[in-house]
Amino acid sequence: MRVRIVHVITQLDTGGAETQLLALCRGLPAERFDCRVVSLKAGGTLRPAFLAAGCAVSELDRRHCGGAIGQLLALVRLLRRERPDIVQTWLLRANHVGRLAALLAGQPPLIATYRDMGFQAGPRDSLLDRLLAAGTELVLHNSARGRSAHLARTGEAAPSRHRLLPNGVDTERFRPDPEARRRLRGELGIPPEAPVVLMVARLHPVKDP
Repeated sequence: MRVRIVHVITQLDTGGAETQLLALCRGLPAERFDCRVVSLKAGGTLRPAFLAAGCAVSELDRRHCGGAIGQLLALVRLLRRERPDIVQTWLLRANHVGRLAALLAGQPPLIATYRDMGFQAGPRDSLLDRLLAAGTELVLHNSARGRSAHLARTGEAAPSRHRLLPNGVDTERFRPDPEARRRLRGELGIPPEAPVVLMVARLHPVKDP
């Protein structure tokens, strides 16, 4: 019997967390894992890619569920119907709504995933994180600084359940191309054997840490 995992995420637009979730759904052996995705917003640029990967996608946009309470109750009903073996939540809002729904539905084990320094989190969010921590089996962070910032922000008493899991990269996508190397160096005026250091990044204050 396959392990059924329900992933609850805030949205399916292109972003780091969404891309990592898509890579996870693509990478887990289909004969062993049944991955299902619940988005708390309708649509999303990556929705077709999740469907192509064989994931069932459910949309529980609160605008179509009668508001925040209706959205929460709809997710509780979905989890009771699907009876997953694991519930994993992604991003701030889904970490709150998804965990609360999973606890109300009696659906352990529960994994929460945090992937930033908490720049969007306010005092109410930190309080919710503390209240939901007791029912969460595992909390994943993709950076050590993000983990430290989360623990400092929430003051959670059980840091041992917070684990570091860096982003995965499909190295097969990146293959040396001597012709492209020669052409690009020529366009940039860089000698063939000159060392080159390149950083690809989003220059934004929230990425500074």
